[in-house]
Amino acid sequence: MISENDVNCFLNLSRTLNFTATAESLFMTQQAVSKRIDGLEKSLGLKLFNRSYHEVELTNDGRAFAELFERFKREFEKTVNQGRKSENLKKNIMTIGYQTWSFYDDVPYRAHMAMDERFPGFKPQGLSLAPYELMKLLGCGAVDIVMLYERLSGSLTGYRSLVLKEIDIALLVSMTRVAVINDADLKAFASEPLLVDVNEIANLREDFYLAGMRTYGISPSKLQIRPNRDSVYLSVELGEGVALGSSISQTGRLSITKFPTGKKDNLICVWREDSQDPRIEFYAELLRKFFQKNHNDLRTY
Repeated sequence: MISENDVNCFLNLSRTLNFTATAESLFMTQQAVSKRIDGLEKSLGLKLFNRSYHEVELTNDGRAFAELFERFKREFEKTVNQGRKSENLKKNIMTIGYQTWSFYDDVPYRAHMAMDERFPGFKPQGLSLAPYELMKLLGCGAVDIVMLYERLSGSLTGYRSLVLKEIDIALLVSMTRVAVINDADLKAFASEPLLVDVNEIANLREDFYLAGMRTYGISPSKLQIRPNRDSVYLSVELGEGVALGSSISQTGRLSITKFPTGKKDNLICVWREDSQDPRIEFYAELLRKFFQKNHNDLRTY
């Protein structure tokens, strides 16, 4: 029996052609990856990879199955989400994704109230995820619109977007680290290890990523990769390194201080260019208006 985990492991390895990289990205051991691939090859009765001490490459059968599995995943997700979107439109449901660990004040609530007046019975369904997860779900149609930082949105080809608010990029530092340094400022922590979500650096080389940090006035000594943004914030709080955040990073209950870098970013909302749902652009405009101006009368919208 072939499982979804087997297929995901195979597809990841077909892209990386590196057992170590696949193991790290899936948070598995190399032995576990090898065992899954061996099991998949046994189930299919085919050799999918040629493996030597120095390299891994797809066989002809491996390439064929990689294309098959990728095509099946795309078509399956597309079909499921088209059906879901049709049902959601009938039921006046809209799925909205918010970048995690960000503070939006009462803007989403006020926008939802205004939507309910314009589209009676409006039913928002919200979820809070990392930017790469939001864009992945938006791409396959599992969410209708997402709100995230522009610098973390990736390519917006095939999407529409709207700037909601300008934000300041900041360096997040543990208060325990700040407490032991007199007159602490950004420069005092410029060479600290930089904590990042594993998916934030995607396929970028670490040295390129580190070099890019000079834009923000820092030169980290090394990268410390964590499995998700929650782990990044926890590690910052424990003083294991620093991280990039923003003026709206939700750190109020954490022992974390923000140091402005002097650089700006935008909070944006993004939706698919091919969307036929008239509610989405209306909702995006509401978000922009409520972020940029304090509205006292929701009925004007």
